[in-house]
Amino acid sequence: MKKDKVKMICIIANGEKPIKRVLDEALAGADMVIAADGGSKICREMGIVPDVIIGDLDSSAADIREIFPESLIIHQVEQNSSDMEKAVAYAISCHPCRINIISALGCRTDHLLQNILIFYFIGRYAPKCEIEVCLYDNWGKIRFLSPGKHILKNRLGRTVSFFSLGSISKLTLRGFRFDITNMEYNEFFGGLSNVYESNECEVEFTGSRLIWYECYKDQGEGEDE
Repeated sequence: MKKDKVKMICIIANGEKPIKRVLDEALAGADMVIAADGGSKICREMGIVPDVIIGDLDSSAADIREIFPESLIIHQVEQNSSDMEKAVAYAISCHPCRINIISALGCRTDHLLQNILIFYFIGRYAPKCEIEVCLYDNWGKIRFLSPGKHILKNRLGRTVSFFSLGSISKLTLRGFRFDITNMEYNEFFGGLSNVYESNECEVEFTGSRLIWYECYKDQGEGEDE
C-alpha cells in the first residue's frame, strides 16, 4: 500500500502476547501492519504477515527474510532510538489518522515505561500531529487526551483511570462515580479505578495531557484465548 493511502496503522511490539479478541479489535480496519523487531515473533505465532518489519533485528529470527518474504524489512542498526521509536517514526511518515499498538505493554517494565513515554510525548516525533493513538493490552486500552473538553459516551459501568505526567489545572470529571470540579494538581495526577456512571461523561482540563486507561466492559473478557 502506498504511504499516502494509509489511514490506520497497527504496530505490533514484543511484549505480552495478545488474546485473539484484542488482536482482532486492534487489527480491524488496519491499512498497514508494522512489526517492531521482535513483534515479528508474535506475528508468526498468530498468523499475521506484517507489511513492514523494522528495528535492529536483534530480537527477530535469523531467517526473518525467509519467514516473511513479502514483508518490507528495514534494518536500522543505530542504538539511539528503540525499536518502537523506529516503528513510530515510520508510521508517522505515512501520515495516518490513527495508530493502534499491541504487545507494547506487559513483560519487561522498562520497555513498558518507554513505550508509554513515546506515545505520551508523541509530539516529539511529529510536531503538531493529530494522530489518534491507542495501546491495547489484555485487560483494557490506553488513549491520550489533549487539554480541552472531552465527552465520553456509551461506557456505563466500565472501570477507568486517568493519569498525567505533568501538572493539570481546572480538572473536571462529570458523570463518574468520583466526580471532581476545577481541581489543580502540581507535578502529576493519578486517578485510579474510577467508574463511568452515566452514558455521557465529561472530562475537561488544561495543562499536561491525560493518560486514559479504560478496562474492557467485562473484566473476564481479558481471560480468553
